[in-house]
Amino acid sequence: MKNKRTVLNREEQLTTCASCAVGFSKLQAPSDGAWYIAIVLNNTEIASRNRLIQLGYDAYVPAQQEMHKWKDGRTKMRENVLLKNLVFVHTTEGKRKMLIEFPFIRKFLTDTARKRTPFTQSPVAIIPNSQIEDLKFMLSHCNEEITIEPLSVHIGDRVKIVRGKLAGLQGYIFKEAGKSKVGILIDGIGYACTYLPITDLHIINQ
Repeated sequence: MKNKRTVLNREEQLTTCASCAVGFSKLQAPSDGAWYIAIVLNNTEIASRNRLIQLGYDAYVPAQQEMHKWKDGRTKMRENVLLKNLVFVHTTEGKRKMLIEFPFIRKFLTDTARKRTPFTQSPVAIIPNSQIEDLKFMLSHCNEEITIEPLSVHIGDRVKIVRGKLAGLQGYIFKEAGKSKVGILIDGIGYACTYLPITDLHIINQ
């Protein structure tokens, strides 16, 4: 019973995360498919992604390579998953409904920020393709640690990165312990953040 309660608590946290943003609630899934957020079992993000790819789906798990050291001294590179229990899946609405039948997918994240009536349910959350591409770009070009910050953090100026491997990427700037922290928005999830010198940034608006 304790394990079941733990799972329910995690799902409630994920749903609360989604309710912090309203951007995706206005999106309509195009006929050629959209990015949805599948909630999977604990510690199965990579396995679930791989299984979906084997089945012909476009699936993505934000992760960074890190060196892990075992107790016996052995070291091994492994993927550090940034979003626990979540897998992004690009598919059509019809195929998404079929995915719910797979045992490794619990459900799909919904946009609870959108009002619902006793006769309607919250719509399934849809992530803009541009945000997925920005996240992929950040993870493939940044050597610093990237974290996912909740939407409740203070949003500062909107900036454009003008130097370095992330040049061209736009995001929001955070202040933490005197350092400059830039994040790109992922609707309903939070911000993918990393530290950058202030000289690498250009303020888009005040």
